[in-house]
Amino acid sequence: LAVSIISAIASYYNCDKIVLSMNNARPATEEEFKKLNNILDALMISSGLKYRPKLYVVDDAQPNAFATGRNPEHSAICVTTALLERLDYYEIEGVLAHELSHISNYDIRLSAVITVMVGLVVMLSDMFTRSFIYRERNAIHRKAHADAVVGKELSCVHCEPDDQIISQPSLTKAII
Repeated sequence: LAVSIISAIASYYNCDKIVLSMNNARPATEEEFKKLNNILDALMISSGLKYRPKLYVVDDAQPNAFATGRNPEHSAICVTTALLERLDYYEIEGVLAHELSHISNYDIRLSAVITVMVGLVVMLSDMFTRSFIYRERNAIHRKAHADAVVGKELSCVHCEPDDQIISQPSLTKAII
């Protein structure tokens, strides 16, 4: 239980890093992606956000973009190289504005909280399922052991006539 809670807390505080690393995102440096950084800087003035999101790029053939993080202060926007290649300046500006709206409306926080809660529920349900299976397995083992003891006792009862055939109680000792 403690591991699940610690994992959930760590996931919440590192959700942006987790998502970006899963997508192999790299920072969009000013030198390499000057146009992209300029568009974001211009949008920051009109967006009213105090904190500039970190900007990342993913090498991918599909044009796409997403925002991640837990709040505007700890947020990131990631775009694919295909999006940068296929869209013009104003289209990229529209995509970044859309992602900024996710950040300013705290959609990213909602997404992070839902993802963490689903992960926590999955971990807890797995833990309870495994403990239930373990309990059932132990109960079956205890029942089998009890049946074996009862079986030995019944065997001993059935062996009494054998003691009449064999003068020594060796058979009864061997069964017990």
